[in-house]
Order: sequence, then structure tokens, then C-alpha cells
Amino acid sequence: MDTTPDIQAYALTYFNICIIGAPAVLGMYGIKGWFIGMQNSIFPMIIAISINVINIICSLLLVFVFKMDIVGVALGTVISQYCGIIIAIALWFLRYRELKQYASIKKCLEVAKLKRYFSINAGIFIRTLCLSAVTSFVTFAGAKQGEVLLAVNTLMMQLFNFFSYFTDGFAYAGEALTGKYIGAGDEQMMHKSIRKIFYWGISLALIFTVLYAGYANQIMGIITDKQEALNAAKDFTVWVLIIPITGFLAFLWDGIMVGATMIKGMVYAMLVAAGVFFGLYFAFIDTLGNHALWLAFVSYLSARGLTQTFFFRYRSKRKLVIR
Repeated sequence: MDTTPDIQAYALTYFNICIIGAPAVLGMYGIKGWFIGMQNSIFPMIIAISINVINIICSLLLVFVFKMDIVGVALGTVISQYCGIIIAIALWFLRYRELKQYASIKKCLEVAKLKRYFSINAGIFIRTLCLSAVTSFVTFAGAKQGEVLLAVNTLMMQLFNFFSYFTDGFAYAGEALTGKYIGAGDEQMMHKSIRKIFYWGISLALIFTVLYAGYANQIMGIITDKQEALNAAKDFTVWVLIIPITGFLAFLWDGIMVGATMIKGMVYAMLVAAGVFFGLYFAFIDTLGNHALWLAFVSYLSARGLTQTFFFRYRSKRKLVIR
């Protein structure tokens, strides 16, 4: 990324400290995924809330009390991540310690099941790689246009993330319920649960659209006190209003398709969406400037959701259990 020396120094400092938390983050992904598979969404919620509260407290103390600046923010994140994995393990033993008797290294190494497991994960890896390429490019594009637009794009991505955190809750529910009913061979309940998840998703998208229409600038003002960035962001807030409506389908289908192990559909949808994103960005960046980035981003979200809808409808007509 073509950034100023100051931004590069801060980013490298932050990264070099935060990467220490990678083992804890990966461990939490595994345990939280297992909890969701057990129809337990309470424990992941407890872990997520605990991590965020600890992160906020540690960051405030290290930055404002101990004057550690960006180092304090990064250390606060690492501390919260290791506290999170400790909490996750403690919760597992609290509720599921009797299941230790069923743990078997031998069963974990069965070739056929490992092959299936890694084929699923390979697809998810490709999908996540494309997703990361798009979201990282938002930062890259902002950095190329100067510090103000970098700050603007970061603020808007925070509003996108805020919406995604809420929608992910329904995506997790879709993942757990779809897997449950496909495993039970109950097609009727699978479709009923999917319909209800989408009712909630549509409602949530409308709520966030109204919220951002009235208070987007105020929310950004909580995130930063840099008036120059806040003023510049006003020219782009129209895109924030579009994000919930264009994005909720993609989030919900991700959860449902993981539960149904329709990984190919996720990969194909992401490849199409990433192509739409980069194609539109490079086609219009010279004429629309930073607006081209957000046109490309909301189009990318729409393309993901619509492609996943088509694929799921096509596959579910053929058979219920996906092998």
C-alpha cells in the first residue's frame, strides 16, 4: 500500500504486536465453531462480549493512563484475545467436560473424513481470500487518495462492520439450524427456518437503513473527533444507507450454505462478486473518484447475495443432503 511514512510506521507497529495473538484467535475460531455446531449460541456471545469489554478496558488504560499510544491499543487487543481463549476453554469444561471420553485422535485422522474436512476448508479459504482481498483493497484505495479519504473509508467500513456484527448472529443461527435439519433429513423444517432467518434479516437491514439515515454522522463522530474526516465523509454517507439492503443476503446465505456444506456455491458467488468489485472500480475510478470504490463495494455485496440465492435454489431442488 502506498502510504505515508507515519501511517506505515503505525501500521507495522500495530501488526507486529497483534500477530502475537494469532494462536489465540485461531483457537477461538475452532471452539466457537464447535459451540455453534452444538446449537449453543450463548457461549460464543459470552466470549465475544468478554473480548470486546476486555479490549476496551485494556486499551483505555494502556493509552490514556500509561501513555502507550498505538502500542497500547495493540497490546489491549492481544491481551483480550488470550483472555478470550481462556474463557472459551473454561466454558467448554464447564458445560461439556463429560464429552472428553468421546475424543479420539484415531478418529480425527481417518483419511476419508479428513479429505472431506479439508475440501470444505479449502473452499472456505478461497472464499475468505477473495473477501479479504476486497475489504483490504478498500483500505488500499483510500491510502492512495490521501489521509483524509483513507480516514473516510475507514469510518464507513466501521459502519459496515457494525451492521455485519448484528447480521452475523442470524448467519450463525442459519448455519446451526440448516446443518441440524439437513442432518435430520427434515427438508420442511430447513426451509421454514431459512424463511424466518430471512424475515429477521430483512427487518434488521431496514432498521439499520433508518438508523444510518438519521444518525450516520453522529455515529462517525463517536468513532473519531477529526472534523476534516467527518466533513469529507458527508459526501459518501449515501453509500452507507445502501449497504444494509445490498449486504444482508450475502451474510445470511454464508451461514446457511456453510450449514448445508454448499461450499462450491459460496466460492462461485465470491469469485463472481470479487470480479464485479474490481471490474467496476477500475472502470469508474478515473471518473467517479472515491465514489467508484463504494459503487463497486455495494455491487459486490449484491452480486454475492444474488448469486448465492440462485445457487441454493438450484441445488435444493436437486437434493436435500449435500455430499
